[in-house]
Amino acid sequence: MTTGLTSNNTHSSLLRAQARYRVDELGTHVVIVPASCPSGRHLLATCGYRIIETGDVLNVICQQCTNTSQPADRWILATGGRQAQSAEFDDGPYTHTVRAHAASL
Repeated sequence: MTTGLTSNNTHSSLLRAQARYRVDELGTHVVIVPASCPSGRHLLATCGYRIIETGDVLNVICQQCTNTSQPADRWILATGGRQAQSAEFDDGPYTHTVRAHAASL
């Protein structure tokens, strides 16, 4: 996740969270990204996704939600400037954020 890309993000109801990281047994820095889209309807690895890094933010975009014009089609993960060499899917670190988002709908 070291290549910076640009994004024209104009969505207003996005799911925001702090990015979670770990270091694997080889010392590689890994960012943990949610396995599910913000709506919880799609598994990103199955339906398609994009991860766009812009400054201190990762946009984790669900392609299925984007294709059907869902208002919350992406996660916005604050990185605090940290960079990772790899990414992996895991909903666990984001469970509280997903529940709070679902309760607000």
